[in-house]
Amino acid sequence: MKRIILLSLCIASAGILFCRASLKLVAFVLGASIFCSCIVFLLEKYVTHPKFAFVHKKYIILDILLVSWLMVRFYSRWGTDSYIMTIISKTNVPLPVMLGIIASVLGAFALHALDTLFFLSESLIIYITKRAQIINNPYNLFALLVIVFMQNLILNYSGLQTFESLGRQSIVATLFNTLVILSVNLLLTLLIRNWKISLTLTTVIFWVWSIADYYVVKFHGSPLYFSEFANAKTAANVMSGYQLNIGIVVINITIIALAILAEIILFITPGKVFNKDKKIFQISFTLVMLVLCTVASIFGYKKVDPSSHGWAPWTEGLETGGFLYESVYDLQKRQNPVVEPEGYNVESIKKLKSEKNSSEKYPDIILILNETFCDLSYSVNFEADVDPMEAFKDIDGASYGHATVANVGGGTNDSEFELLSSNSRYLLSSSAPFTFLPEKQLKNSIVRFLKEDLGYETTAMHCGIAGNYSRNIAYPYLGFDHIYLGEDAFKYQSSYGNRKWLDSDNYHDLTDHYEEGGEGPRFMYLLTFQNHGGYEQNEPSVDTVHVKTDFGGLTDDVDEFLSSMKSSAEAFRDLTDYFKDSKRDVIICMVGDHAPAFISELPNDTEGPIDDESLNKSTVPYVIWSNFNAKMTSYADYATMTDLVPMTLKAAGLPLSAYYKTVLDLHEELPIRTKTGKYYDRDFKSGEFESTTDNQLLSDYYYMEYNSLHAGDDYIDELYTVAAK
Repeated sequence: MKRIILLSLCIASAGILFCRASLKLVAFVLGASIFCSCIVFLLEKYVTHPKFAFVHKKYIILDILLVSWLMVRFYSRWGTDSYIMTIISKTNVPLPVMLGIIASVLGAFALHALDTLFFLSESLIIYITKRAQIINNPYNLFALLVIVFMQNLILNYSGLQTFESLGRQSIVATLFNTLVILSVNLLLTLLIRNWKISLTLTTVIFWVWSIADYYVVKFHGSPLYFSEFANAKTAANVMSGYQLNIGIVVINITIIALAILAEIILFITPGKVFNKDKKIFQISFTLVMLVLCTVASIFGYKKVDPSSHGWAPWTEGLETGGFLYESVYDLQKRQNPVVEPEGYNVESIKKLKSEKNSSEKYPDIILILNETFCDLSYSVNFEADVDPMEAFKDIDGASYGHATVANVGGGTNDSEFELLSSNSRYLLSSSAPFTFLPEKQLKNSIVRFLKEDLGYETTAMHCGIAGNYSRNIAYPYLGFDHIYLGEDAFKYQSSYGNRKWLDSDNYHDLTDHYEEGGEGPRFMYLLTFQNHGGYEQNEPSVDTVHVKTDFGGLTDDVDEFLSSMKSSAEAFRDLTDYFKDSKRDVIICMVGDHAPAFISELPNDTEGPIDDESLNKSTVPYVIWSNFNAKMTSYADYATMTDLVPMTLKAAGLPLSAYYKTVLDLHEELPIRTKTGKYYDRDFKSGEFESTTDNQLLSDYYYMEYNSLHAGDDYIDELYTVAAK
């Protein structure tokens, strides 16, 4: 017991030195240390049987270097923490002195924790490798490390593809990635007792994963981390619409994989032909394979400016942390996905009030999230023989504007979440919210507001696979009365060339269900499918729009996309014509979910009010139309996806909850807000949300969003409802 207590103190000390300045995290480290100590104790007892020593001489230099580094990190991090400064100030000891004392005490205990970690790692590897008969000469160990390095390279390469990113990984992340891959190989070899099969198997897995990651990054805009495996069905469905052309990246990934396999073959059957000089040949061959992999990756990397693609939030982490490290970190973030905003204070939002309605009638509301509905001319300067947006721009009584979405070229579920909940992705640490948010964190949406507060009948429709982004789970959580998901739930399916599930078909199903509605007010939400990528599904002869501007290999893709946009625009005009003479009051809001994936490869060469390529390429058109001359009083030129529902409610004359009222007030002042915390006012002056002093409206909005999403004991239901009490 004394040994476990000592180990717990040592491991906890190392964890506190390493972790970020968060008291909650420190509490977690203290608890986890007890568990880790028990594991260490068992490993020492049953695997290594070492004589206990506080430090081992052979590790002393490495121990001191790492402990010193951790102490410096601790000193710089916690010295600026307000809680720590407050506590230390009560001791009357100068802050630097007290931090130095604390760091020294923690460092002394951490010294033993790190020393034990090194000793156990060495002992465990020897134990495993002896049983599996892996390491029987120095060359085998050298070859093993080279293979692990190349396997790590093959994963990092597919996601980054930037030469500048090669040297940016931190030492800790590099060690972590290497040890994880090494551990996987060793444990697999221990299980199957065959070095050749185990290494070959892991190489094939990493090869397939790397190629899949490349295509996911290309078409979806984010890496294929562990957490994305939950969306495997969605990814497969999405990829079915694209032509997976084999380019230089895929070729280089395959070259690296083949080089690894060649090294494995030589490693298993070393020098049978070259008996005389087998050691020289083995080492030379290994070095050649290593150089080949490095050269292949360097020449395959292309210069990419992440900020111009809107990829900075994940590319920065991938560059410094590496693929496996970031994949594990992303998985950890999803366990506690809601980030508390700086300065969160529930008292400051209790005073916020709802707004009464200006109309006694509740009109029917139709909300359409149109798949990849994007006006390319907003960011790309081009000429075409036909204006694909002509029908969209020529609708009487329509109010048009530009809406900014969370991502560039992908991320439908992020747009869907922001539209239905009016919650920003800023407070979520991971994408695809429907796949990980529980029911209590999805309850505050336009569905619940209209259904429970105002008595609306609610319907959701999407012809895609029901399980995509867990919509079959999330839609019931949101509270829809009627849900139509999947091909079997839709009657109409015509085609434009090879493109199926046209907007006109979806609108036909929508109007059929609309006519089946009850006497009360109706809310219908439709997520379309027609404009989904890829854009090589039709022969060029089928295209109805042709660009005169040369976009090289993307010209045919642009033609097909614009032709699909033309069909989509005409279908929406026909939908408004259908409701124009309806006896019931109807208001429709339609917006695109994101731009096509290939927009990241097109120039941003138009003159606009915002000098931000990433923002311009994450801007889509929206329209609000009604058959009863609804008054559009909100600022319309620009909006964030989160603003569109409150704007529609305001135009319809409906009451607004305190939350929706705050969103509208914020929209009037700061109409553009990104998931990274950047914002623009109506004069397009930019800023960054960092604290409560930046903007009170913005603070109130994020505080209410956090109050709703984390659903803690301080939750205030009255902020999100107008129901009579």
